[in-house]
Amino acid sequence: MMRISTGMVFDLGVGAMQRQNYDLLKVQQQIANNRRIVTPADDPVGAARALEVQQSKDVVDQYSVNQKAATSALQELDAQLSSVTDALQEARATAVNAANGALTNSDRTSLAQHLRASYDQLLSLANAKDGAGNYMFSGYKTDTKPYTAVIGGAVTYNGDEGVRQLQTAPSRNTTTSAAGPDAFEGMFETLGALVTALETPIVGSGNAAAVSAVTTALEGMDTSLNRVMTVRSMAGSQLNELNALSNLTTSLSNDYAGTLSSIQDLDLASAISQLSQHQLNLQAAQQSFSRISNLSLFNVLS
Repeated sequence: MMRISTGMVFDLGVGAMQRQNYDLLKVQQQIANNRRIVTPADDPVGAARALEVQQSKDVVDQYSVNQKAATSALQELDAQLSSVTDALQEARATAVNAANGALTNSDRTSLAQHLRASYDQLLSLANAKDGAGNYMFSGYKTDTKPYTAVIGGAVTYNGDEGVRQLQTAPSRNTTTSAAGPDAFEGMFETLGALVTALETPIVGSGNAAAVSAVTTALEGMDTSLNRVMTVRSMAGSQLNELNALSNLTTSLSNDYAGTLSSIQDLDLASAISQLSQHQLNLQAAQQSFSRISNLSLFNVLS
């Protein structure tokens, strides 16, 4: 017959209380974190699956961040090009007035002043910065002022041909910028030449040459307007695609969130029930140990 020593009885009692206390603390941690899986040891298979799903969700959420950034950049680009379109159309209207062969030199000088204002406005728009302080039309050289220009002198583009992109889906990079030449090729030279022509006094039969200069300028402006509209069309197309991608990404992120919830979230009602049961079990173990520890040979014999 196996003899049970007093030490063994105490060890068994302490072990029982420790197990009940561990179970109680575990449920308390689950309730505090509102998670069924607090540590990988709680459910190794579930924890591994939750990690895999969380990593996939993090990738999708990063695409969502990139989509928002791309949308903001394209909206800013389109707004800037809308202002370019307005300024260029105003300059064109001024140029149409300059085609009037009956204009005096004074009239032509006045129109030239209006065109100078349009020129300066367009140059300012071409050298604009975005919300992050980067030059919008300098390609990859975002800290370089793209255009240096003086009416009647050389026009210098200081940027490069690069267009910035963001990865907005697993196999999709979205263009978020336009290099200066994409939108402004030939524009400043056209306006500068027309201003110079209008500021040159007509002498003798020089009126025909002046009208020819206006005609050439109008053709150049139309080409510039078409170029700007092409870039705006690209931006609009990208924005439409981003809207569709955003809807898809949001749906996918929600699906991952739902899967994570099903894997690791806590059934609160069940957990509270378990907490009460563990509390009762611990109290029972404590009471049992207390009674056993108070036994002595004298108490047994009496």
